[in-house]
Amino acid sequence: MDSAMELLKWVHAGLGVLCLLSGTVALASRKAAGRHPTAGRVFAVALMLVYLSILFNIVMQRNVFMLGIGGLAVYAGVDGWRALRRFKGTLPPTAQTVDKLAGGVTALLSLALAAFGAHLLLAAGNLMGAVCVGFALLGVGLLRGAAQRFRTPPPKEQWLAAHIGLMTGAFSAAITAFFAVQLSGRLGAWEWVLWVAPSVLMSTWARREQTRRGLREAS
Repeated sequence: MDSAMELLKWVHAGLGVLCLLSGTVALASRKAAGRHPTAGRVFAVALMLVYLSILFNIVMQRNVFMLGIGGLAVYAGVDGWRALRRFKGTLPPTAQTVDKLAGGVTALLSLALAAFGAHLLLAAGNLMGAVCVGFALLGVGLLRGAAQRFRTPPPKEQWLAAHIGLMTGAFSAAITAFFAVQLSGRLGAWEWVLWVAPSVLMSTWARREQTRRGLREAS
């Protein structure tokens, strides 16, 4: 059992490196056929496998923060990939079973993050509670955006805007999870900055990319 867990740890680490490298390549590459979509597919698959490979440990350790942030990353990646398919016309603009299941799980994770964050703030005065609540609200925002798109399907180009925002969000959540694993408990009172910074930086990049493409009106 111990050897299996040790092997799983190394598998998780390798997948994590692959996830971050492929995400970086997808982000930096020219948005055209070739390197960008290939790296994007590798990132999306690696992201899901990274989460699944560590899920048992997360649950056993009752790590609500990692459970929530990892789940939000996977949801953003899945929804972002499916938004691109809707932009290309290979997937209908209405909510499918996969979308509903992913949304339901994400709603539960967001609720868990909010409750955990409120407990940290009220019981211990821990600023990480505010970070957890912030990510819970981010999850609610993702779900609200998806619900609006499914309720009133937007023009075709707005699915591309959603793809940009969601995949960028998935990458920022992956970076946050990596920081949480490697640096948690080592930065003192300013640790919360590290958890927030990737989301702020990546959302700024996404807005600029949407503006460059004339898609800024998308949420």
